[in-house]
Amino acid sequence: MPAHRPVNLALIGAGRIGSFHAESVARRLVDANLVAIADPAPGAAQKLAAALDAPEAYTSVSELLANPEIDGVIIATPARFHTSVVVEAANAGKAVFCEN
Repeated sequence: MPAHRPVNLALIGAGRIGSFHAESVARRLVDANLVAIADPAPGAAQKLAAALDAPEAYTSVSELLANPEIDGVIIATPARFHTSVVVEAANAGKAVFCEN
């Protein structure tokens, strides 16, 4: 049996609902690590990452998805971007959780 390890999750979209989901992962989920946050707004991902001790912050979704340490992503972007981000994340081989 393989050794157990926490799942490494990233958040895409650092707005109000994204912040809620990020805090849930960082502070409430056992066996999950919040390892990265992405948001195109200058400083948004960095501010939230610093508040939640997430080690990586990006303004580019593509750069976040290229990180091999990330197992899955939580998508909390505005709804009009859900489809394109879900497809990009799936194509990058990440597990996808999409806020609705």
